[in-house]
Amino acid sequence: MFLAAACSATGGMTPARQAGSTTTAAANIDPAAMTPEYIASLPRDQATAAIDSMVDRYLDLAIGRCPNRADACLNEQFKTSFDQTGQLAPLCKVNGLGSEYKLCLMVAAETVPLVKAAGGNLATDVNWANIDGANNEARELFARWLEDTCRGQIACFSEAQTATSLGLSSTVAQSCRVHRRLLDRLDCVSDALSAAVYQRAIKSLS
Repeated sequence: MFLAAACSATGGMTPARQAGSTTTAAANIDPAAMTPEYIASLPRDQATAAIDSMVDRYLDLAIGRCPNRADACLNEQFKTSFDQTGQLAPLCKVNGLGSEYKLCLMVAAETVPLVKAAGGNLATDVNWANIDGANNEARELFARWLEDTCRGQIACFSEAQTATSLGLSSTVAQSCRVHRRLLDRLDCVSDALSAAVYQRAIKSLS
């Protein structure tokens, strides 16, 4: 049941973000203060609003660097910000070099760590031409890996296996454990991962 719920939800992934949906309180927080640990400590609705504000801040910075929102300029900003290892652009070029390419880079920055943590194959386990589908496929792969790793031990879903596999701290894992629903725990970890991704992206343009 957990796996089905995880696959049907967008959780902390980029396609769920809606521009302008931030609360005033979240929008007023310095993105530098929105660490993965801080995001994981927030109630679910506040965490979502905080990540939304980071996405909005990033888009403002990227677009501000590109007169007339020229695709070539924006592509360079997104690639520099999100593809710091050089892994993402080759995956996302299946979408051409327009808006779908840029959205793919945003999604891939958050989902590639899930696939890699689960021991998946980036080239064959995710269909990067279907961005919403790629999000769900990555979450499904990660959820299956968690189920196999945890073998029914509920606490395992947000202990060290989850956090460290994504490069997150044990503090994130401890904060995410407070949620009673397993899906909320997974979304908490996903939002902490999003915070790490967007902190790096914002810093690269600041």
